[in-house]
Amino acid sequence: MTRLLTGIGSFLLAWGLVTYFASESRSGTALIPAGFGACLLICGFLSVSPGKRRKHAIHAGLLVALLGVLAPLGRVVPQALNGEFALSIATISMAVLMASCIIVLVKGIGSFKAARA
Repeated sequence: MTRLLTGIGSFLLAWGLVTYFASESRSGTALIPAGFGACLLICGFLSVSPGKRRKHAIHAGLLVALLGVLAPLGRVVPQALNGEFALSIATISMAVLMASCIIVLVKGIGSFKAARA
């Protein structure tokens, strides 16, 4: 899980920075994936610790990943229901954030299930 958290965190951090500098408006919301990536990266670095700190860091990483799935849904679903959905850098960025966080959640839940067995 440590490698997954640091890998996805690094990817999202880089993705957020690239989309921020690639967009014309340079809106602060373009940095949202970078914020989630930084949080996942920190959780990945903290998960190297032994014992309960490792477990708490991984749980925190999964919580960040869950929020990374729910946050884009809060924006995409109302847009889709109102018929305002348009393909743009922002929607692609939200989809990348959501897909990356789903990967973290699925692997994390599988890891916890394997640890229980």
